Parts: sequence; structure tokens; C-alpha cells
Amino acid sequence: MISTSDTSTMKQPRDFPFGGVVGVGVDPLYRWLSENEPVSRIRLKYGEDAWLVTRHADVQTVLRSPSFSRAMAAGRDVPRGTAEDFSTGMVSMDPPDHTRLRSLVSAPFTRSSVAQLSNRVAEIAEELVDRIADGNEPFDVAEMFSIPLTLTLICEVLGVPYEDRAQFRRWAEDGMADDADEDAAMKLWQYHNDLLVRRREDPADDLLSFIATEGHAQGIDDVELAMLAMTVLVAGYLSAGTQLPTMIYVLLTRPELRQQLLDRPEIMPTAVDELIRWIPLEVHGAPPRYAAEDVELSGTLVRAGDALIASTTAANRDPRVFTNPEEIDLTRQHNPHLGFGAGAHYCLGAQLAKAELEIGLRSLLGRFPDLRLAVPEEEVGWKHNYLTRGVQKLPVTWK
Repeated sequence: MISTSDTSTMKQPRDFPFGGVVGVGVDPLYRWLSENEPVSRIRLKYGEDAWLVTRHADVQTVLRSPSFSRAMAAGRDVPRGTAEDFSTGMVSMDPPDHTRLRSLVSAPFTRSSVAQLSNRVAEIAEELVDRIADGNEPFDVAEMFSIPLTLTLICEVLGVPYEDRAQFRRWAEDGMADDADEDAAMKLWQYHNDLLVRRREDPADDLLSFIATEGHAQGIDDVELAMLAMTVLVAGYLSAGTQLPTMIYVLLTRPELRQQLLDRPEIMPTAVDELIRWIPLEVHGAPPRYAAEDVELSGTLVRAGDALIASTTAANRDPRVFTNPEEIDLTRQHNPHLGFGAGAHYCLGAQLAKAELEIGLRSLLGRFPDLRLAVPEEEVGWKHNYLTRGVQKLPVTWK
């Protein structure tokens, strides 16, 4: 018999997310819950109540185990931060359906492919720092470096015209806001659908053409294929494009860390992993899963059909796994962070994102070793009412 807490006497759900979502601070309630109430009830702005899971081991279980399903969210009032539920397409599937779609877009993101793409990342980064060096200072790291770097690359891989960037960026970012614009999301989907139709008629050497032809040959309808292409585009530039300026902010506001990287550039890979671990990116936790059966997590019985949200932010600060988790250790060796998720939905572009972050930091700090904030720290622009946390505007100077 399972010995667990009685879910019939559950406490009143806490409003989620906790604390502010501006800056890089993590509300201390996450740590308290991890120690005292690792599986707790929460209520988001929209949808049904859910369990919040905060310990690293439990978060791993929720993300990896087939006992927890994304597909079961279909038809449910999913706990979420937006009025509309945009967790559709590949991210809403379980294997084998998820595996089938993921295989269509996996080739450019394998380790060997990323090794080749890294040369192109370095070329784009050097072009951008050359342009910045020749221009007027100060400059905005987000708009003049990180977004152009990640967006140029994913456009080239996918086959989306870079000159359309202002249009599809507006749709993508309006669709990612807390007050998400359903019309913007539909326009972004239609844009990709039109591109897929054109690529099927006139294929090119890009991922869109492969999706259009191979996906069609496998009997996958255009609704799913356009959603897949849209997911790759948005995920391909937005996460790394947000993480990079936030990492620069952390390094510039902690000069000893910046100097450590300048003195020891060989530690860049472990430094990037550590910054991914330490910097909170999610706002509302990982996309909700549903328990397919009764499961015990840290002494709490989660009933079949219950919704759960796994907090990778809390898991990445779990002292059971990370020594001195609140500190940034750029040489941390044991670092099983969950910044890219885990299990079947582990971030497809994780290797590419790490390459972009490593090369981006190396290029900026290498060219501008005296880089510093061009505005007081309190005037740095942060994302508000958004599904991801991070720097929106980061004015810097180097002279």
C-alpha cells in the first residue's frame, strides 16, 4: 500500500507564478516549497488547478515518465497564463505521435549537424560585431546582436525569408504574450502554411522543403506541418535570443564573472551550462502534464487525471543536486540542469542553442572586453506579461 498524504485535505491553492517575473531573482517560496511542500496545489490565471512539482527528482519523473501525459490535455481546461491555449502541435503530443513529427525536423539539430552549423554561427556573430564596432555606441545587445544572430541562423536552416522578420516576429511575440493575440498566432500559422505549399511545388535545400514533401508523403496534414514549422522557427530564435542578453546582463552586473571568462575562455562551455541553470527562463513552468495513473511524488498521491506543472526553475536550484545552488559557479562540473527540459520533449535545438550562446558570448566579450552597461541597472528593459523571462533591451557601451 502506498503511504501518502491525503489529497482530500488539500490546502487552498496558491496563485502562480510566485513573485515578480522581472529580473533574474527567484522567489524564495520555491526553495521553501522544495524543502517543506514539494508537491503543492497552485492556481494559474486561467484553467483548472494543478500540482506544482519543485524537487529535481520529481521534476525529472514528471518530464520523463510515460505516467505523465501531454496528450491528455486535449479537451481539458489547461492551467495556463494566457486566455488562449496555444500548447498545440508537437508540444502537445506523446510518443509515438510526437516522435513521428519530431523526426521530420531533427536532422539539422543533431550533434554532427550542429558542429557544421557552428561555423556559420561564428560567421554571423563576427559580421554583427564588425557592424557594431563600426557604428555608433551605445548599442542594444538584444536587437543588434542576439536576435539577429539566432534569427538569421534559424531562418537559413528552415528556409524562411529573413527579410520577412519584422512581420513574423511581431506575430510570434504577440502570440507569446500573457494577453496573447489569437489573430496574430493564426497569421503566423497561415504564413508558414503558404510557405509549405510553395516549397512543395518548388522545393529548395532547406528544412521547410523537407517538411513539406516528406511530411506530405507520410500523410501528415498541412495543419500539423505548418504548426511544426512555426514551432521550429519561434523556438529556434526566441529562447536563445532571450537567454543571450540576459547572460550578458548577469556578467556585466557581476564583473568578477566577466573577468573570469576573459581570463579563462576555455571554461565557456561549463559557464554557459551554469548560466542556463541559474537564470530563470520559464514563467509558468513547463507545459502541463496529466497523470495517466495514480502516482506518488515525494509522499503526495497524485490521482489519475490530475494536472501537474513541473518547475525547472525550482529544480535547477535544488540543493539535493547542486552544491551551493544560489551561487554562480562558472566551472561547475556536476550540472544536470533541466534548462532544456527532459524526456521525449527535451529541447530539439539544445545543442544548437548552446553553440549560439557560447559563440555569442565569446564574440561579444572577445571584441569588447570593456563592455559595460550604458544605463543604470534599474533602467535595463525587461520583458513584461510574457511567457518567458529575460532582458528585452540591454543598452551597453565599450569605450
